[in-house]
Amino acid sequence: MALGLACISTDCPCGGPGDLIEDGVNGYLVPVNGKDEMKKRLLELLDSEERRIELGRNSIKISEVLNPDKVNKQWKEYITGFLK
Repeated sequence: MALGLACISTDCPCGGPGDLIEDGVNGYLVPVNGKDEMKKRLLELLDSEERRIELGRNSIKISEVLNPDKVNKQWKEYITGFLK
């Protein structure tokens, strides 16, 4: 995603992909074992360069959200809040 790729992932119950992908905005989430949905989304991206570019542009924004400096600052503020 940080490279601007259109991503498709299963929406596994343990989290992860669902925390990063906003379905239809910066990628696609499909149900676990959702072979038909996965096929549909793959074909959609193969058939539409415009859609791949759109999702890719949106997916690269994850770099801003997960920027190490930003995340470290949030952790520091969180932990510092307990020390006051």
